[in-house]
Amino acid sequence: VILLQDAGPSDRNEQIGPNLPFYDLANQLSQKGIAVLRYDKRTYTYANEMLALEDMTIVDELLFDAIAAYQQLSAISKIDSQQIYVLGHGFSGMLLPMLHDYLPNAAGYIMLTAPARPAYETLYDQVAYILSLDTTATAENKADILEEVQQTAQNIQNLTPESTLSSDELLGAPVSYWLSLAEYQPLQAVQSIQKPLLLLYGGRDYQVTADDLSLWQH
Repeated sequence: VILLQDAGPSDRNEQIGPNLPFYDLANQLSQKGIAVLRYDKRTYTYANEMLALEDMTIVDELLFDAIAAYQQLSAISKIDSQQIYVLGHGFSGMLLPMLHDYLPNAAGYIMLTAPARPAYETLYDQVAYILSLDTTATAENKADILEEVQQTAQNIQNLTPESTLSSDELLGAPVSYWLSLAEYQPLQAVQSIQKPLLLLYGGRDYQVTADDLSLWQH
């Protein structure tokens, strides 16, 4: 199994505070005789170089390394190259139908809390939920924050090759990055996968909810 992290810079353990979800997952799978390949994302190891990269796309951030990981694992004699699965968490899970075009020989795919909607859509729901739990912020402050999030979402949705918005106005990614995803339709792309596909979701997950699971299922 190859483990692909969620959006943003992340080490091979996908460390979030004291939590090491990919370490835990790899440890449990290994104890069952399942080989696991995980690695630091290039946006984590080469953060400055990636920020300086002109016209960065999703291929630069994720796809190149996922393909290289698959090729490396396939070359190991002790690995059954016909039984290599790819697990994508969150944003990477949503991109597995795209990755399938590059790795058609993968045995199957595991989508771990994968959103079915664009990031700018799920972001609003996530922020709104967090604000609903905040008892210190005023209603006016909450409204201002949500208005800013909505403006960012509109910025991304309305991008064109001529756009001059900075990364700071686009969730930290350049125009080229978002444009590389503009035509991607995951709910359509997933229909072309003729391999085993496992979707896993957390019942109390507020970032990717049952609404997204329902979209994949239909």
